[in-house]
Amino acid sequence: MPLWLPGIAEPISPLVGEAWHLYPYLEHVIGAIERELAKPNGRIIVNTPPRHGKSTTTSHWLPVAFLEAFPQRKVILASHTAKAASEWGQKARDTFAIPELCTEVRQDKSAIDDWQTTEGGGMRTTGVGGPITGKGFHLGIIDDVTKNAEQAYSPVFQQKTIDWFNSTFYTRAEPGGCIVVNMTRWHENDLTGWLLREHSDDWTHIVLPALAEDDDQIGRAPGEALCPERYDAEDLQRIRTAVGSWVWAGLYQQRPRPASGAIIKRHWLRYYDQLPDGARLVGLSVDATFKDTDGSDYVVIQAWARRLAEFYLVDQIRERMDFQETCVALLNMIERWPGALSRWIEDKANGPAIISALESMVPGLIAVEPMGSKEARVRAVSPLFEAGNVFLPRHAPWLGAYEAELCAFPSAPHDDQADATSQALLKMTESSKPLQPGDVKTVAARRFESRGTGRNWGGY
Repeated sequence: MPLWLPGIAEPISPLVGEAWHLYPYLEHVIGAIERELAKPNGRIIVNTPPRHGKSTTTSHWLPVAFLEAFPQRKVILASHTAKAASEWGQKARDTFAIPELCTEVRQDKSAIDDWQTTEGGGMRTTGVGGPITGKGFHLGIIDDVTKNAEQAYSPVFQQKTIDWFNSTFYTRAEPGGCIVVNMTRWHENDLTGWLLREHSDDWTHIVLPALAEDDDQIGRAPGEALCPERYDAEDLQRIRTAVGSWVWAGLYQQRPRPASGAIIKRHWLRYYDQLPDGARLVGLSVDATFKDTDGSDYVVIQAWARRLAEFYLVDQIRERMDFQETCVALLNMIERWPGALSRWIEDKANGPAIISALESMVPGLIAVEPMGSKEARVRAVSPLFEAGNVFLPRHAPWLGAYEAELCAFPSAPHDDQADATSQALLKMTESSKPLQPGDVKTVAARRFESRGTGRNWGGY
């Protein structure tokens, strides 16, 4: 029997206050979902940018409208974590306290992650990968399966998500049941990418990029913002500069690029002859391997400085060394750059041994727990290179080897310089407040004083 949800907007619009606005693009999304729910086995994918109201539409108001129309039906909602999903379940449940709605929630079956209506329907929530044993749905909603970049770029996580969708979620559909997949794109091999490759004929695909491109589904002119009331075109261009082209293509334009090839492009690299006035030393970044064999990675110790939004690689040691040689090299670098008061050492492999040996005689040793893969960390700092915020010493004798490794990563034979660089940049930016529209200026708009004057930090 077809599932019919007449006029999703009608039963909810009078109930919505300032927290949610039915913008034109959301009307388009709602209309497309309605058409899928009007037929048996409806299948729809919705891809829109972050912070544009997609989850409020599909994870809060869609279950409310559906259960108001069909209180005997069942909804299952899955999100990237069980907690995130249950928060939407709670919002939907609590909405039925509004007197204008007819559907009632059973008082004895009202858990936020599993509640029932008095007519036998209800809503259950779960995290992606979680169990749904013994439960079925007439409306299944998947909302943002990916929690963060580490998951998004992980082939293991990608495959686990697809396997869970096939073996657990999809099999819970009742006869005629409909599925709504609502997610922001991260990677070409995410759930949306797999569904469109393997089952494209079965799915209606709504894709609304932050800035319109050719053949826009809602008739926008190229470059027009999706929701200028929230983020106008200027805001979005600033965000584009902040996050970099790779993240922008996926999260904001919903067309993720293949991850093959170098992450840091050579034409992004910027250089300096003299460290400019106003730059200050910040810290040393240490990536240590103690094998001292021809095939092993190198020990890398870098000194970094910062001026406002600009980051300067000041000096570097890169050699194959044993433990004692590494400790001596670090002490020499500290003596050479005493103003670099933070000494960041990766808290794995050989890092703890260095800290243990030197902590009684050297202040400022900071154990850094690496988050995510090496590739994810380099991707995280790539917008700084793309925006022209990172500067390299033009005349350093080690510059050629550094450029070659950085611009070939993750396919370079070694990754020690890239590791030390991402560690330093992540530490130097971690205390900055989150970027908001308007905070980031393009390099062309910045008006820093001439770099022709300043101190000469020689010694290369």
